[in-house]
Amino acid sequence: MRRTPFGGSPMAKRRKQVLPKAGRPDQRILLLDAAVSVVAKSGIEGASVRAIAAEASPTITDAVIYRHFSGKDELLLQAFHRVDATLYEQIEKKCDVLWEKNLPVENRLRFLWHSVWTWVTEHRAEVCFAVRYYYSAGYDIRAEEENRKIWRTLAEK
Repeated sequence: MRRTPFGGSPMAKRRKQVLPKAGRPDQRILLLDAAVSVVAKSGIEGASVRAIAAEASPTITDAVIYRHFSGKDELLLQAFHRVDATLYEQIEKKCDVLWEKNLPVENRLRFLWHSVWTWVTEHRAEVCFAVRYYYSAGYDIRAEEENRKIWRTLAEK
């Protein structure tokens, strides 16, 4: 087994970089959350790599972003998919009520709408981020096709 100049194998060193330390949040999750927060506050244009790193943690530098993502565009895309998936799951969980024969259709739709609206009001930063990303060029270039496929499956249910 090859050793690095500082001791330990190259794989052990790589594992230390990838795995978060016990009790510490994963840097990737911190960065995704920070991207959502910065875009919600400052818009896509105001979301620099430096601003996202600073929002994530005082110990995270710009270089850490490039360790986890190819750049700002990929970070924002992954953050959008994460927010989108959370909303999708929230709606999907409530879809079964739509087929409940014992309830009037108005009550079923009201229940679904109330569930979605509750999520939206409790996750304002995520919604603001999603809307801003949705209307950005990044969405058109990178996310639109995949996003339509995901939501099409829900519509088909």
